[in-house]
Amino acid sequence: VYNEFLANPLAVLEKDTSSVLRKEEKQFQLLVSIFVAVLIFLVGQPLASFAIDSYVGEKERGTYDSIRLSGVEIFQFILGKTIFTVSIGIISGALQLTTALAGLWYFKGSFGVETYVDNVPMLTLTVVLTICISLAMLVAILIYLSTYFEKVRDAGTYATIGTLIFTLLTQVSNVADHVALDYLPLFNINQMILNNAHGSATVFPLLVSVLLGCITVAILTQMSVLKLRSKE
Repeated sequence: VYNEFLANPLAVLEKDTSSVLRKEEKQFQLLVSIFVAVLIFLVGQPLASFAIDSYVGEKERGTYDSIRLSGVEIFQFILGKTIFTVSIGIISGALQLTTALAGLWYFKGSFGVETYVDNVPMLTLTVVLTICISLAMLVAILIYLSTYFEKVRDAGTYATIGTLIFTLLTQVSNVADHVALDYLPLFNINQMILNNAHGSATVFPLLVSVLLGCITVAILTQMSVLKLRSKE
């Protein structure tokens, strides 16, 4: 190594610098992955209790029939539950995200965050859109599952399991690398955030992901409506 350095010191220094940067980038990616997974689970777990309670809770308490007799359509019932639960999740997520980012910004010198975050507006837009559409998908899935249960106690267990599976799915991009993942609203959250934070904005994949997420929510909502109609 010493002889190589004497022969071409600039090349050796550049090689060492690039290896250090790659190591720091992997560490930063790991931090982002952990941060995203913890945030989704912390927000999703209490959110799951609201979502899974949507139908089965109202039915068990005997209030679902009263709601239907008051003139509320099934679609309105499902849509209202979805909007309310997602709104709660967004507020909770915003508070936790703000607290986490404030702490991260305070200690940014220790993590070297400024090296990887040079596109703050795009980063903010990506985080907001991905969190909103992810929460909407999670809520839509749990509301649909709620239509299969008769007891809240039974549904609660599946809500926890569903939230854990949902969180694990957000980390698929860490173990798989495929171009199709760039356009899926759930499986590529970490990489999309990193790309849009570091200048190489992936606007089109982000828009496609949001569109696919909205379509998924619409389909699940319709499935919930059809399921409740079949029950009646």
